[in-house]
Parts: sequence; C-alpha cells; structure tokens
Amino acid sequence: MKTTYRGFSSYSNNQSPIDNRMVDRALIKQDLINHFNTFRGEVLGRASFGSNLRSRLGEPFDEITKANIINDVTMVVRYDPRVSLKSVVPEYTDDTIVIVVVLEYVNDNEVDLINLFVDRNGVS
Repeated sequence: MKTTYRGFSSYSNNQSPIDNRMVDRALIKQDLINHFNTFRGEVLGRASFGSNLRSRLGEPFDEITKANIINDVTMVVRYDPRVSLKSVVPEYTDDTIVIVVVLEYVNDNEVDLINLFVDRNGVS
C-alpha cells in the first residue's frame, strides 16, 4: 500500500520526533481521537470543532443520550474527508462509554472498526 497521508503525533512516549511519525490509517485514527478529545468550542474561531462526549458521562444512558452520542460522533467523523461513517453503537459500562465506530476509508474503500472509550480522563 502506498503511503498517502503523513503526520506527527505528540502523544507518543518516544523521545525522538522520528519515532512519532504516523502514516495513513494510524494517522487518521489519531486525528479523530484528537478531535474527540477537544471540547466543542475550545478552539478559538471554530465553535463547532470538537466533541461533547465527556460531558455525557454523568447523564442517564437513555435513548436521548444515545442519540446525542451518535450525533456527536457523526459530526466529528463528517469533519474528516478521509473517512465516511458506516455505523455508531454506543454502550455504557462502569463509568465508561464504549462506542463502536465503523468507518470506511475513502481512498481504498476499506472498512475498519474503532472502539472509543470515553471516561473522565478523555477519549482513547
């Protein structure tokens, strides 16, 4: 597979910037996680950028909350033109929201499953 996207992640524990390089799917996944970890309205001049997933932790896990989570995930994924959203399934377990997201990569039409874990420390 030819490398299409190249980037850098500062979340790595490696000391060398060379070790923090990311490409293709790994980069796209990290970009999405970064977007989910940004609170909506946190970026100056981009009020709709970010997500409200962490604010859903204290809410009762009813149909309204599920719909809000699905809407939030949909907005974040739509922001990235490299992927399209196939499905979102949120579940709640022990103070953590687990979201199963199925994505399709636009370049090669490959489908991938991502498990997002939302807790008080963020989204991983």
